[in-house]
Amino acid sequence: SKRLSSIPGIGKKTADRMILELQEKVKKLTPEGTLAPPHRATASQANVIDDSLSALLNLGYKEGQARKALESLDLAANTPVQEALKQALKILMK
Repeated sequence: SKRLSSIPGIGKKTADRMILELQEKVKKLTPEGTLAPPHRATASQANVIDDSLSALLNLGYKEGQARKALESLDLAANTPVQEALKQALKILMK
């Protein structure tokens, strides 16, 4: 919730609600119960991708659209969630 609440416009209560509402859905995305990051992603990039995907799903984007937008990003090892989300939203709004 700390990462989600760091996104402008999302407070702690909203972040907690997003996590609660999406918890079961996110577990079902892959057989192992975790999101599969792109094969070239590091652990920190995978966290950024997971958090960004959760935020995009909560904003109403379909999983396929959100995942495709996130996979097209070239994330540096230290890219913050806010930046990844901003870039993904730019792609999705085209």
